[in-house]
Amino acid sequence: MKMAEGFFQSGTATDPAYVNVRDKNHLRVEDARKFCEELWVKHGPYADRTFLSDAKNHFQQRFWEMYLGVTLTKKGFKLTNQGDTGPEFYFMVGEKKVWVEAVAPGPGDGQDAVREPEGKDGDLTEEMRKRIILRYTHALRDKLNKYNEAVKKGIIGVNDCYVIAVNCRAIPGASLGFTLPYYLNAYIGAGDLVVEIDRQTGKIVDRYHEFKGEVTKKKRAPVSTAPLLTDEYAGISGVLHSAVDPANRPKQMGDDFEFLHNPLASQPIERSVFSFCRQYVYSPERGELQTLEPSQVNGN
Repeated sequence: MKMAEGFFQSGTATDPAYVNVRDKNHLRVEDARKFCEELWVKHGPYADRTFLSDAKNHFQQRFWEMYLGVTLTKKGFKLTNQGDTGPEFYFMVGEKKVWVEAVAPGPGDGQDAVREPEGKDGDLTEEMRKRIILRYTHALRDKLNKYNEAVKKGIIGVNDCYVIAVNCRAIPGASLGFTLPYYLNAYIGAGDLVVEIDRQTGKIVDRYHEFKGEVTKKKRAPVSTAPLLTDEYAGISGVLHSAVDPANRPKQMGDDFEFLHNPLASQPIERSVFSFCRQYVYSPERGELQTLEPSQVNGN
C-alpha cells in the first residue's frame, strides 16, 4: 500500500471513537492521534487495501492490528503479509510459520450485550461478567472458523502455528478482570480463587482456581468456557491478549501483552517465543495454572 496518506481520513465515520480521536483537540486526544499516525507509518506496508476506510467504522480493531504488528516488529519478529485473505501476517520461528490473527470484540448486541458498569462504584454484576466471557468465547469461535477455512484453502499449513491476538478494550469492563483476567475464565474454565485452610492450625493448605466449564446465554443452551481443553480447538496454538487502546497504553510497547498457551495445541508455541511478556500455562491433568514472568523464562 502506498503511504502518501495519513491514518485518519476526512468524511463520514460511524465509529464514535474514531471521530473523537480524529476531530477533538485537547492534549490527551492529540497524543492518541499522533500515536496512531506513528503506528500507521510503520504498519502501512502490511495493511490490506480496505484498512483506512474500514478504520472509520471499526477503529479499535484496526488500531489493534497496527499496534500488534509494530510491537512484534520491535520485539524482533520479521512479519510477512499474506495479502487480503487469511490472517494479518506470519513470522518464522526456525522453519515453522507462526500465523497471527487479530480480533477486538465489541460489546455485542441483543440480550447478551455488555453494558457499561453501573452504580456508584461501577461494579460489574455476576450477569455482566458472564456476558463479558461470552464476548470472548464468541470471538474465539469466529477465529476458529476462519482458521479452518484458511487450512482448507491451503493458506495455513497443518504444521503451522496459529495465534489469536485478542484485544478486549471495546468490551465494557473487560480490561478490569475479576480474580483472573476474563480470557482465562473464557478459554480454560479458570474460575474463582479457592483457598483451603486447616481449621485446626489456621494455615493455608491449598490454593487453586475452581473449574467453571460453561456459562448460559439468555434463553439459550450453555456455552463452553473451556474451549482450549477440547480437541476441536487444537489448531489454535495460543492466545495473545491485550487491553491497549490509543489513550491507554504502556510506556513500553508490549508490556501489556500476555500469552495463554493452549494445553492441547497440535502445534504448540515454545515459551521462549513470547518470553518478553507474562505467560500462562495450564495443566489439565493437574488442574494447575502456572504464571510465568519474563524473568522466569529468560532465566534472569
